[in-house]
Amino acid sequence: MPSARSPNRPLGRLNLVLLALLTQQALSLAPGWAAASRGCSAISTGELDVEVPLGSPVARSFELQAGDTVGIYNRGQADIALTITSGQASAPMRTAHLAARAAPHSFSPPEGGTFTFYLSAEGPGGAAKATCVAALAGDVRPAADASFLTRRADRLIAEEPDRARLRRQEPGLLTPDAKVPGVVKFDEEANKARQLAFSVSLAEIAAAANSAKPAPGILDFWFEGRYGTFDAAMPDGLHSDASLGVVYFGSQLRLRPEIMVGTIAQFDRASETDPQAHYSAEGAGWMVGPYASLQLSPGVFLDARAAWGLADNAVAAADRSQMLATERHLLRSRLTGTRELGAWRFAPSLGLTYFEEAPRQGGLDPGIGQGRVEVLPQVSYRTHLDRDTFIEPRVTVGVFWSFDALDKLAAPGHGDAGGDARLKAEAGLAIGTKEGTSINATAGVEDMGPGAPDVWNGRFQLNMPLK
Repeated sequence: MPSARSPNRPLGRLNLVLLALLTQQALSLAPGWAAASRGCSAISTGELDVEVPLGSPVARSFELQAGDTVGIYNRGQADIALTITSGQASAPMRTAHLAARAAPHSFSPPEGGTFTFYLSAEGPGGAAKATCVAALAGDVRPAADASFLTRRADRLIAEEPDRARLRRQEPGLLTPDAKVPGVVKFDEEANKARQLAFSVSLAEIAAAANSAKPAPGILDFWFEGRYGTFDAAMPDGLHSDASLGVVYFGSQLRLRPEIMVGTIAQFDRASETDPQAHYSAEGAGWMVGPYASLQLSPGVFLDARAAWGLADNAVAAADRSQMLATERHLLRSRLTGTRELGAWRFAPSLGLTYFEEAPRQGGLDPGIGQGRVEVLPQVSYRTHLDRDTFIEPRVTVGVFWSFDALDKLAAPGHGDAGGDARLKAEAGLAIGTKEGTSINATAGVEDMGPGAPDVWNGRFQLNMPLK
């Protein structure tokens, strides 16, 4: 015998139809009725998150646009009958049975108008929760996808394994490869970033086991991992909690003392959440490719890396089962010179970075591209406090050009190539010992162009070598 809750029972379907026919007048006088609200944003802020008592149906009306996607989830203990009507029509355009704690039901109107959602509990303890992804002139999901992918690209560009360079930078010290401003920033609300990092190689592990100092060899394998949490600035001025974790597995082959080549496999996971706005986005991906580091002459180094990979993302979807599959490409190169005059060190650099991500099957058109050209001279001065301890202030003042496609790189500063040159400045201080332990602090500012506020960034880090 069918259960009284079965959605296939004829009487259950009749109840849904009768509910829609009666709601135009009867429910308009009921306590659960509410006048038409302002639309998708109202749903996202909780106006369709309601308790549904047994015997007291609830009705909510919203002005929706074509392409808006509403997801309704039964978070209560009792099943709920859902009926959706359009405008003044008495006949339902959608009926559904929402089982308790089951997958959300998704609704997207074919055209704009006023839509009323009627919910009736089939037992005590009914409760519904809803989200809405707005559409502007169609479906806004491609724009939401691109916005998330762009912010993630900024963070991935900011991360680069230190072990892929012959002239390794001391982690956390101010270098031309410092964090991209805007990824880690302090704003008027004093939002701060938190980051953990770890790096080790097989040669270092073997040396530590034998209480010896690591010796460079022809072949080595290494690992670097980083995890950070951020306050992400959204396009609408809101902020969301964001995180990025990246791990690198690399091989290192020293063909000659001044030539190092290898392969890097990168795995990363990024997420953004804002519970108040019912917004969430997450993505996981990988890239693999070769790298090379060359010493062209005393004090002059060239580092280059190329990578290709795939990613899967779920962005601002009412139904989280829908995913966006993308492919990605990375190109990076930097020419750095170093000249020491006593305690002074001068290190000018010229760098090019480009990251591109596009859908594997339709979706974003043509995808997103993030790139920049940087000219960053650096000056530092090291003072030894005693035989084992030093202090080193550093300053970098330079310019950069941003671009979103490689074909716009021919003439930076003109047309769509990224506008005029913009200023980037950073200052840092390091206190360390000859054993490798150091405390590093940096702060910087980046000019974001006319009409946009400057972006400030800061970092504090404690480095301890593996013993």
